[in-house]
Amino acid sequence: MTREMSIRSRVLPVLPLALYSKAVGWMAARRWPRPVVSAAIRAFARKFGVDTSEAAQDIGEFETFQDFFSRQLRPNARPIDRAATLVSPADGLVVSADRVHAGSTVQAKGISYDVGTFIGEPAKLENGHQVTIYLSPRDYHRVHVPCAGAIVGVRRFAGRRLPVGVAYAASIPHLFEENERAVFSIKTTAGVVAVVMVGATGVSAIRASVSVGDRVEPGDELGVFLLGSTVVTIWDAAVGDASSVAAGDVVRVGQRIV
Repeated sequence: MTREMSIRSRVLPVLPLALYSKAVGWMAARRWPRPVVSAAIRAFARKFGVDTSEAAQDIGEFETFQDFFSRQLRPNARPIDRAATLVSPADGLVVSADRVHAGSTVQAKGISYDVGTFIGEPAKLENGHQVTIYLSPRDYHRVHVPCAGAIVGVRRFAGRRLPVGVAYAASIPHLFEENERAVFSIKTTAGVVAVVMVGATGVSAIRASVSVGDRVEPGDELGVFLLGSTVVTIWDAAVGDASSVAAGDVVRVGQRIV
């Protein structure tokens, strides 16, 4: 571990990040004068390279910055691979794509975590597979259903709001286990698939778009980050392996994972 990473792992957990996140959320959700909001969105889009042409609304139509960050896309902007068993639930960078072995899997290079603690169900999915996707500020921040099935669980876990960028995931042990998160469990004909939306610094809320008992199809909306983070998909080995993606790949909603 480098000196910089060591400092991160020691200092970040003691900072008032939850308070900071609430403040960021309040600022983003506040209805400032429309020209101010539009100017802020344009500046953000330029800085991070956001493709605003995909948005369902024009920049001048957003009432708050949060509306823009959690924007919907134009119809058919994300084609769904209907031949796939499992598709990507989010746009972003694949941080890890690995086996779950004896209940443990990779958070980032060199750091692992306990899946049972993470999803709140010890001994579940302890020998399956997982793909972790990091959503950068430029990415689309709605999360979608990766497979056909039924929603059998929607669970929320309070926790910290530590940053989850690639460098942080590679330097802060137990980061995913300790951060705030929402776990969506989907029962399929082949086994269980869990999609976990992980909170982070600056994330003011995670909003669920489904409820227990809902029947879902690939591409249906699962949840929304009101300011963004990381999505981890974990599934039973019987569903298949993640041979279609690898760490370092950039993926989009609807792209084949299995």
